[in-house]
Amino acid sequence: MAMLPPLSREWEGHGADVRLFGPFRLDVRDERLFRGHEELKLRRKPFAILRYLTANPLRLVTQEELVEAIWGKIAMSESLLRTHVGELRRVLGEQVIETVVGRGYRLLLGIEAKKAFIDEPKRIEVPGSTVSLVGRGDEMEILRRAFEATLDRKRQLVFVTGDPSSPGYDAGSQRATAARASIKSGVS
Repeated sequence: MAMLPPLSREWEGHGADVRLFGPFRLDVRDERLFRGHEELKLRRKPFAILRYLTANPLRLVTQEELVEAIWGKIAMSESLLRTHVGELRRVLGEQVIETVVGRGYRLLLGIEAKKAFIDEPKRIEVPGSTVSLVGRGDEMEILRRAFEATLDRKRQLVFVTGDPSSPGYDAGSQRATAARASIKSGVS
């Protein structure tokens, strides 16, 4: 049975973006907002608006620019945008976002820090399989591919099932045990 070569991947913090402004911490990748240690709940669109405003602090962001950035090129009412900005104001406070009547919005707090949680890639090395599982090469390859995808930050769900007393398990286990015993004793 062929041995599987070791895995080696660079684990990078793709998009691990944290923005600090006033007493708030916005974790863009995990879509979470904190005031101190308290997590503040935001719905999806208000979060997207806040993400865009924090990417453009202290600058007038026009209503049209904001709508296109959040919703794309669809027709929508200004009242919907006002509703979402109102929700942000309830969470952040009235003095954080300025309305420039008829034009747009401005985040009044500068971004104190924009940093990645993971500054340097971490090297992950997994040794190749040293266990010979007789008759399980295909299954081990499936597990290996799922693990490689996980290292590439792609979510995986793998089910390993089967009864340890199933005929395939017993036969393979007995063959592997017999093979190991014959190698140790020098018997062919």
